[in-house]
Amino acid sequence: MGRVARALSVESCGACRPAWTIGDVTSNIDTIRSTDSSGVFSIVPWGHIDHLRYSFAMATADRNNSK
Repeated sequence: MGRVARALSVESCGACRPAWTIGDVTSNIDTIRSTDSSGVFSIVPWGHIDHLRYSFAMATADRNNSK
């Protein structure tokens, strides 16, 4: 149909904790949903892998900062 586009996966920065309750999610929902600081990953060729690296790096940094 003549359309060319780029597919992206976008992930909010979110919030990290060692454990979550429903109440924790509720009280942090604005931070979880905020797109002020987002990771943008191109789907091809490594979007999913890049997303996993981004997520694990954030979780590791948060764990190291909370010690």
